Amino acid sequence: MSKVVFFGSSRLSESSAGYQEVRESGALLASCGCTIVSGGYGGVMKASCEGAKRVGGRTLAFTLHDRSEELINEYVDEFIPAPGYLSRLEMLVSAGDAYIAFEGGSGTFLEIAALIALMQRNYIRKRPLYCVGEQWYETLQTATFYSVEMLDTDDFVVFTDTAQEAVHAIKKHLHLDQNGAV
Repeated sequence: MSKVVFFGSSRLSESSAGYQEVRESGALLASCGCTIVSGGYGGVMKASCEGAKRVGGRTLAFTLHDRSEELINEYVDEFIPAPGYLSRLEMLVSAGDAYIAFEGGSGTFLEIAALIALMQRNYIRKRPLYCVGEQWYETLQTATFYSVEMLDTDDFVVFTDTAQEAVHAIKKHLHLDQNGAV
């Protein structure tokens, strides 16, 4: 079963259009047999898991050992506590067959930067990272412009305008049809 890791803001409001977009993305990927992986808390993490559960999908979360289990969203099937933030980050970036990043802040930026650095250095296998929206395009273009060494991400970072485009590309990359068949 393929795993898709969702990155994004933990503060995304349930009433926002962005939340609905993430929830729909989780549902579409889970309906194809993907396990939805996240950090297990609120915002994008909750929306992706909620979408998966609405269609009978499976969810997995990498949480923090020192945070209360009550903070884990109710749509998580299984959670694995990490001893610290960096361990959790390592678990998240190692888990996916594909990644999708939505709007976020410094935590999401750290996750994306770590993922890119680890893939560039061949510490983990290159798998596609789909960055939804112009925020990530602008952020990574700026990082590339100011870096000493050019960031070569053309073979694994894909920028999309919408979540729907990212989901379609993930399904194509993972060779999935609507029933999860490969």
